[in-house]
This record gives sequence, structure tokens and C-alpha cells, in this order.
Amino acid sequence: MLYSGMLSDPTNAFLPANRALALLKKEIEYCFNIKSDKFLIFMYAAAEQDCDLAINIDKNYVKAYQRRGSARLAMHKLELAKQDFRKVLELEAGNKQIEAAEREKNGSWVRFSHHHGTVLHSG
Repeated sequence: MLYSGMLSDPTNAFLPANRALALLKKEIEYCFNIKSDKFLIFMYAAAEQDCDLAINIDKNYVKAYQRRGSARLAMHKLELAKQDFRKVLELEAGNKQIEAAEREKNGSWVRFSHHHGTVLHSG
């Protein structure tokens, strides 16, 4: 890591305090970002499992397919996400989120909005 690596070098034994603190802050931010990414992946996996349970109970639960598709898309499981979104359209032909995404992106499953839980897809 940045700070610990600096400490292991004896020539850096007397770093100015402000430089040492800046390096430590960068190391903490780096570790936090890595752990945050792992946490998000864990949360998407948990959401996928929750939706699996809901779908096992009710095979026509549109929101479960839509949310599972969004979680799968976020985890880069594109083919599985496509299957879920197709199922949403099969169950609810007038689904506004999916249909709007179809019109907007002309055939590509490329963007996921974490804010609104929408998927931009077409085809």
C-alpha cells in the first residue's frame, strides 16, 4: 500500500507529517473503495437470491424479474439479465421502464441507472 510501503523504505523515516497523513488518507480511501465494490457485489448477489425466492413463490411477479435483471446487469451477467427483462415484457407488455429503455438505446443492453433501477435495453 502507499503509506505502509513508504514506511518500509528507511529513506522515508522522516517524512513531513502532512505528507505522511496525506499518504495514509489515500491508502484508507483506496481500501474503502475496494471494500465498497465488494460490498455492492455482495448486495447485488443478495438481491438476486431474494428475487429467486420471490419468483419461486410467484412465477408471474414482474417486479422480481425486473429487480433480478437489474442486479444481474450490475454484476455483468448480461444474458441472464436479458432473460429477466424479456420475461418482464412477456408478463407486462406495457412496462414503461423497459419499453422506454428500448426506444432510447436502439438494441443495446449497455446502461444501468442505479438511481432509478432502470435498464436501457432493446432487441
